[in-house]
Amino acid sequence: MKKMISVLFVMMLALAVSTADELKFETGEWSQIIKKAKAENKIIFLDAYTDWCGWCEVMDKKTFTDADVISFVNKNFIPVKYEMQTGTGKILAMKYRVRGFPSQLYFNSEGKLIYTDIGYKEPKKFIESLQKVLDSKNHKIYKGISDKLEPEFPDFYKLAFARNDSEEKKFPTPEEVVSYLDKCKSIFDEVAWSVYSVFQSSEKYDNFFIENYSKFVELYGESEVLNKFYDNTYQNVQKAIKNKDFSEMDKVLALIDKYDSKYAEENKDYYRMMYYERTESWDKFSDYAEDLISNNKANNDRINELCWNLYENCTDKYVLKKALKWISKATNESPNYANLDTHAALLYKTGNYKDAKIYAEKAIEIGKKSGNDVGETEKLLEKIKENLDK
Repeated sequence: MKKMISVLFVMMLALAVSTADELKFETGEWSQIIKKAKAENKIIFLDAYTDWCGWCEVMDKKTFTDADVISFVNKNFIPVKYEMQTGTGKILAMKYRVRGFPSQLYFNSEGKLIYTDIGYKEPKKFIESLQKVLDSKNHKIYKGISDKLEPEFPDFYKLAFARNDSEEKKFPTPEEVVSYLDKCKSIFDEVAWSVYSVFQSSEKYDNFFIENYSKFVELYGESEVLNKFYDNTYQNVQKAIKNKDFSEMDKVLALIDKYDSKYAEENKDYYRMMYYERTESWDKFSDYAEDLISNNKANNDRINELCWNLYENCTDKYVLKKALKWISKATNESPNYANLDTHAALLYKTGNYKDAKIYAEKAIEIGKKSGNDVGETEKLLEKIKENLDK
């Protein structure tokens, strides 16, 4: 008998350890999740994922299996997981306009959205974000979001949230969106905002959005409204690029300064460089890149990206030689495969085949050791050797 009790105790202990080692995501209807949150007076953490999202899988494998994450979430939250293009997940995606994955949504015990986040997070960063969520000072409930889980969205809105591999998935034209918005009593209404914020419409509604920016922030939150602002910004940058008109870009940059209080400088740099690249203004591209690098606003990864862009698209030898100085700095500080490969490529393009061979061989050696696919560098090396043999 003692032996049986002892075995039973060990089995129970093993079961307890097993369950403690897993993140216990709740399943079932949303109403039941809210009921459980009320009973336990806990915040609901929703892992919003899709089955085609690579970073969602990484978060599953690396973050949600971390012992500290498991312990922290199980103790403080009601975790729930929905695939956001089917069933309840799709309903929530439409309601809260979730379009980027993975996303993390947090709801109070009454089922009201209080905090959102987006993107892959390694365990330490994820716990830091969870700690922010537990602080009630960071909770915001927005007036524009109704208690109705399924507002009366138009059919074209629902079709846009269908599965990516579904035949029914379809996006409306700007004309269809404008026609719908023209019939709405108020663009501030939750359904009208959902339609406007997700799709392109017209200059009339974009101007209305800018003129009433603070009102939209009050109703739906700075983060979501800023997302729409940058959707519009991207479209305006494309127009400036098409027209090759930097005065149009100046207007875009001024709006970023006015409405983005957190990331204006980084975003202005990004769009300015995009303009120079797409209009093939390589002299201005290189001058601006040099300014970023000299002011420590570009790390080695960014330097590599800038240099590779010039290698692939620019033929101006003066500009390419400037890029060689930048990549030399990055390679000296971080002699990894990517930097050595770009260094070799730029040396090849500027006609320094002897040094290009040295850097290409180093890149291949280090790349193989670190598990990189070095096939393209091997092809480059062959071209370098052909030129050396001439």
